[in-house]
Amino acid sequence: MKPLSNTDDVSSRRFRLEVDRVSRDEWSTHLAKFKDANFAQTWDYESILYPRRKIARLLLWDGDEVAGMTQASFRMTPVLPRGVA
Repeated sequence: MKPLSNTDDVSSRRFRLEVDRVSRDEWSTHLAKFKDANFAQTWDYESILYPRRKIARLLLWDGDEVAGMTQASFRMTPVLPRGVA
């Protein structure tokens, strides 16, 4: 997949976001397609680093290709009954 540049027109592209709908194996398969991927972006790294936190995994799709991936861990705050990423 060709990376987007600041001059690309993305208005006609069909992006969609998926949250927490990917399996460990699918995450690894998609991550391997990115040239700049590293171990800190792996499923296991995040799970081991934050074993008690909720981890959300997001995939950004451009048509039928994954255009981006991210994962965020959530920590509950003592003051607010909400999580903070």
